[in-house]
Amino acid sequence: MEKLTARWRSSSLRTQLMVLTGLLLMPSILLTSFVSISVVRDSLVNSIDNELRESLGTVSTALMSDMIGSPTVNVSKRGYLLDSDGEIVAQVGSTAPGPVDPGEPDLSSFTRELVLQTEQSGMTVRSADGEDGSWRVVAAPQADSDYTVVTAEPLGWANGMISAVTLLTLSFGVATLLVALTVGWILITRAFTPLKRVEATAAAIAAGDLSQRISGYSSATEVGQLSMSLNRMLGQIEDAFDARTHSENRLRQFVADASHELRTPLVSIRGYSELYRHGALDDDEKVSQAMGRIESEATRMTQLVEDLLSLARVDNGRALEITDVDLLVLAHDAAADFAAAWPDRRITVLGPDDSAAAPVWTRGDDARLRQVVVNLMTNAVRYTPQGTDLEIIVENPSFDAVPQEQQPAVPDDESAPTWLAQLKIRDHGPGIKGPDRTRIFERFYRADTSRTRETGGTGLGLSIVASVVGQHGGVVTLEETPGGGATFVVTLPGGESAEAAIERAADADDPADQALRSSGAEAPRASRGESGTWFSRGAWTPSRRRSAPTEEQLERQRQAAEESGPASASSGRRMRRAARRGETTVPSAGDSPVEPGSAAEATGAGASDADGFEAGDSARASTAAGASPAEQAQPARAADAEAGTAGRETRDDAPFGDDGLPPIPEIDEDDPSIIDETGELPDLSGPDPGAPRDDRSGGSSHS
Repeated sequence: MEKLTARWRSSSLRTQLMVLTGLLLMPSILLTSFVSISVVRDSLVNSIDNELRESLGTVSTALMSDMIGSPTVNVSKRGYLLDSDGEIVAQVGSTAPGPVDPGEPDLSSFTRELVLQTEQSGMTVRSADGEDGSWRVVAAPQADSDYTVVTAEPLGWANGMISAVTLLTLSFGVATLLVALTVGWILITRAFTPLKRVEATAAAIAAGDLSQRISGYSSATEVGQLSMSLNRMLGQIEDAFDARTHSENRLRQFVADASHELRTPLVSIRGYSELYRHGALDDDEKVSQAMGRIESEATRMTQLVEDLLSLARVDNGRALEITDVDLLVLAHDAAADFAAAWPDRRITVLGPDDSAAAPVWTRGDDARLRQVVVNLMTNAVRYTPQGTDLEIIVENPSFDAVPQEQQPAVPDDESAPTWLAQLKIRDHGPGIKGPDRTRIFERFYRADTSRTRETGGTGLGLSIVASVVGQHGGVVTLEETPGGGATFVVTLPGGESAEAAIERAADADDPADQALRSSGAEAPRASRGESGTWFSRGAWTPSRRRSAPTEEQLERQRQAAEESGPASASSGRRMRRAARRGETTVPSAGDSPVEPGSAAEATGAGASDADGFEAGDSARASTAAGASPAEQAQPARAADAEAGTAGRETRDDAPFGDDGLPPIPEIDEDDPSIIDETGELPDLSGPDPGAPRDDRSGGSSHS
């Protein structure tokens, strides 16, 4: 039994269906044959009984005539006259036609009492000679005597007919079974054709061809539903494999790019170190130049590592410090900071449709969102021509009012937020064209590979933007500015819906993927008139967090930097600290005296969250003062490193002094985290608007 069960389970589905079909048809055919044969037999027997009953009168007359010696009456049936003891007294008639003599029926059991009980019912008896054969008899008692009249007919011919009918019926049943199995095999084979295709498709998929699909079947059929389910599964599998392949390729490219970017400054540092060790730097000027290059490469490598760490924190789902964030405050702060560093530009803060900007609230991490604004602004000012105007637009559009590609993803079981928080950084430079638009947020992607690293950055700034925005459940898109230029649009959920979006983004595998959407829509260009707050040299509208320096203060800042000579990386911070203390001199590389008023006013432009602008201005001023190339490069490079700690020097809730500047916390001069004094790497977690954060081709594209 176990072998039979194992063999049954190992057989094909088509074979099992055929066996089951045969097992179901055979009982039906046998039952039909049995019923048919029984009906034919009963019909023949009833017909014989009726004929025998009808012949009783004729047989009785013939028997009585035979007893008295009268002429015999011809009858078609066999007739017998029995006495009260059942003995045959007389008989008449002939047997049924046929080549075999059936003999005589056995009537020994026919007594008068039995005959009275049968009431002329037909009975079947055997032959008197004991041979195989049977007779059908009908008996009736004589009314005026003790005799019994019996009519009989042999059943040989009837049995032969029944046997022929039985054979014919069974043969027809077997033929029907064979035909049914043959037709069933053909139909099942045709019905299983889609399953064979499914089997072939699965085999092709197992061989590595994930493009296989099954089509041409109605979804109302089981095979059609199976095909649809299989196609969906294949699509998901193919997408998963494509995503894995894409992820692996991105990882390989990322590792290769990161290794290359890190190797380049390491090679420079090693080269200058070996020159110094072998005594090739034979004078102080060459040593100074070599140390400047080593410091510059170390600073750039530190920036790259910090950018990579920022991306790693986002990828690892590092928790956000969720607070209420006003995008208008972020816009004012960024405009003031960048206008101080790039006074030749006019930076305007606008509201919707060129109206005056109003507060736009959302929920998020204030520091991370500031990093987004700083990176986008850095990208705009670094890769547009000098003097190009910039606009920062903040608004509260409704969910349905923004294009679909700018709408944050909302699960099916949640309703869309009623309004959004949107911030736009718009420039009027060369813009971004061609395939670069679709890859602009990729890590280490550079639209122009011929661009130098000094101006091209690391290629991670916009990747950080996409990751941080995605971590907040938002979307960052790129639009073309009418008339030329690029507009970056950051769309965040507004109000309470922002927290739910941040929770969803925390569960996502890659927040940057959620934030990126391709966009070809155009943004309206704001007129740069009096409809907003704009920042440039000689024209400032102060934000509510700081007062703005005047043209005279800016000029004094440049003069103070020129008088101080080559500045160290912390000179800007020292100048501000000295101004707070009311000192008459400011410690610097050259120990140049600076009057208190000049120092305080000169640092007015640097009262921001990114103090690196002060060091950067000092660096630019030292170049104008005729410093050596190494001395000129040192403050500019140190400014980028200096800016990393600047974000921690002021807080949003810091009070303001009489000069409009936030207070500067006391910093230990021996703090090992100060790079310009000890050589240790500083914490660069704060944003640096002056450092190269991302890439844009020199006059043609952003990245």
